[in-house]
Amino acid sequence: MLTRASTRSELAARALCESTVCSLRPILTRLAPGLSPHVPPQVASDYFRHTWHSYHWSFWRLILERDLLADLTAVRQPMLVIQGGRDTLVEAPERVSWPANLEVRVLAEHGHASLLLHEPGPAADLVRGFVRSDPT
Repeated sequence: MLTRASTRSELAARALCESTVCSLRPILTRLAPGLSPHVPPQVASDYFRHTWHSYHWSFWRLILERDLLADLTAVRQPMLVIQGGRDTLVEAPERVSWPANLEVRVLAEHGHASLLLHEPGPAADLVRGFVRSDPT
């Protein structure tokens, strides 16, 4: 919910973060693993350990201010991007002009977090196959 709010309204995201996450941090870090059994316990707890300042500026500098395609274009080795077909947080891969050395694979049944946190097997299989086929 915080991630979605952050992409739509900084004011709403800050209010959500400071009113719930920051004020309830001691309780939420303990309860999170039980409330999110589909996520590794440390990941669930860590989600609530940030401050608004750290969350906002990390999100801003690492996601919003970066020109990911420019960064990817600078890399010369073959790359693999794996995206969930149900991911609503990032641009649909067919709408992006990817660099020539980049292979995009879409796992249709996955969303944003399920690729690595809920069902990592299919993504891991794609990575293994990509690494085995890389001639470098």
